[in-house]
Amino acid sequence: MKVYLADLVHGISLSKQEATVPLNIANIGAYLNKVFGDKVDLSLYKYPDELLSVIALEDKPTVLGMSLYAWNADLNRKVGQYIKTYYPEVLIVMGGPSMRQSPKDLEDFLRCNEWLDAYVMYEGERPFADILKYIFANGSVLKNLSSYNYKNIAFLEKDKFYCNLSSDFGDITELPSPYLTGYLDKFLVEGFVPLFETNRGCPFSCTFCTWGLSSLNKVRRFPIERVFAELDYVSSRYPNLPEWIFADANFGIFGRDVEIAKKIREIRKRTPELKEVCTWDAKNNQERNSQIAEILDRWVSSSQYSNQDMTTLAVQNLSPIVLSNIGRKNIHLKDLPSIVDDYHEQGIGVTTDVMYALPEETFEDAMETMRKCFDIGFDYLAYRRTLMLPGCEMETTDSREKFGLKTKFLIHRGSYGEYIARHGVLRAIESDETIVSSHTFSEDDALTFHVLTWLVYYGWNHGRLRPVLEYLMNDHKVNPADFLLEVINCERKVAPKFVDLISNIRQELRDTMFNSVDELKNYYSNYENWKSLLKFTKVEYKYNALLYSDHLLFEDLCCAIEHSVGDIVHDKTFEDLMSYTREKFIDIDRIADSEILQRGK
Repeated sequence: MKVYLADLVHGISLSKQEATVPLNIANIGAYLNKVFGDKVDLSLYKYPDELLSVIALEDKPTVLGMSLYAWNADLNRKVGQYIKTYYPEVLIVMGGPSMRQSPKDLEDFLRCNEWLDAYVMYEGERPFADILKYIFANGSVLKNLSSYNYKNIAFLEKDKFYCNLSSDFGDITELPSPYLTGYLDKFLVEGFVPLFETNRGCPFSCTFCTWGLSSLNKVRRFPIERVFAELDYVSSRYPNLPEWIFADANFGIFGRDVEIAKKIREIRKRTPELKEVCTWDAKNNQERNSQIAEILDRWVSSSQYSNQDMTTLAVQNLSPIVLSNIGRKNIHLKDLPSIVDDYHEQGIGVTTDVMYALPEETFEDAMETMRKCFDIGFDYLAYRRTLMLPGCEMETTDSREKFGLKTKFLIHRGSYGEYIARHGVLRAIESDETIVSSHTFSEDDALTFHVLTWLVYYGWNHGRLRPVLEYLMNDHKVNPADFLLEVINCERKVAPKFVDLISNIRQELRDTMFNSVDELKNYYSNYENWKSLLKFTKVEYKYNALLYSDHLLFEDLCCAIEHSVGDIVHDKTFEDLMSYTREKFIDIDRIADSEILQRGK
């Protein structure tokens, strides 16, 4: 039986070096090989062009499995519709976390996507194997599948919906390694980023996340011998890969994670090309997290502000009411400053993740969280818009109504493209649904806070205003959150170009968010608007570039800073720091002119 497994991504602005290996479908492939051996001919795909070109050669599979995420939902839909239209005999099965959990929502999804034959919920290895067992016994049309009582497979049979959801996923130690069975070799050869899994599940129940669903909250571990063997396999065969990512929800939750960190350190010593190891640290295990951070040699560079080599303490929010509403249990606030200080004493930088416009959060709540983040001493504040992920509790209709959550849709950065198929061109575009207002947070507040977080990235995270901000905070007790808010609210007569910049950011963000997915797609169906996507990047990147390249605009920002200080401070130190800030401006035009002049000579 020929089986294709596809973890599709858009490739328009994503190089293979930036993409991760398709660990999800490789896990399924390795398990299918264990169960069926040579009876199944498996092929794995990451890019739609490759999949469509193979099918164009009439090399059709019996079964196509597709993984569903926020960044490939429309792409899956377009590819699935195309294949079912021109190759109706192909059985199409989908799985993945971007799916609402109730049977009614599953049924609605299948009825709205008639090209889809079945949906696999939760872990995919065993349910997908059950589908193949059925096909071997009965043929490729799912008739009488309901009589087999398979778990976690949703399907329609004679217009009747069937689904038997279960959190009994079987023994995790019986699942073979996709690395050690060679199913990821072709992707590693091409430079894809290795993605490792040492355990599955998350004991926490944050409402904005699908990791801690009640069906997935039991954490199960792969044997440590298997983990070590995978790390040795990749490092010995592919030593030139510069980055590894660990997909555990809480790395450090188990004592053995210290031994895994030591193994990584050992590998890095003999594999100098491995520069970055990304993990998501466990919550409320700070002593162990600190030990792991020291083992992995995480540090903060004084010359380059980046969160890639920092340890992460993701607070998400620091309002007790908001934390209760999102089911989040944070590290105790009183302990955070000492924890961050301990990291700093080891030379380790600390970053945090924060969201805003959460249920029952006010603008002042959001400001207070930001103030506390600065007071605690975080080196990098990674602010995120709050996204509504299908499958999480916050995204449900009940939650939307309870908290008055209003949303809009914007492009998922880099996730769009046109793909040539034998019978036409497929155009797909992905969108993110983000909260723009609630009962307690107005849309105008959300726009203002977005502009503020942009200036935090530019001024604090990227270091462009950091000496001034640290001086005001340490010597004059002026919190950067309040000060930067003053700066963006500067009067036009003080800094007209900078005030226009702030206005443009707000307007452009309004223009790039839509009331529905259909409205977004209709807008970009216009050819000129579609072409503009080739230049698309995050709105804030464009304005970062302007501050780097427009000397008059940068000078206006400096004037806004000096005016916002007001009577707080007028001393020699502040004046020297502002002079230093001005001297740090990089005149890109002058550099370019100089290079042209040198080439002319």
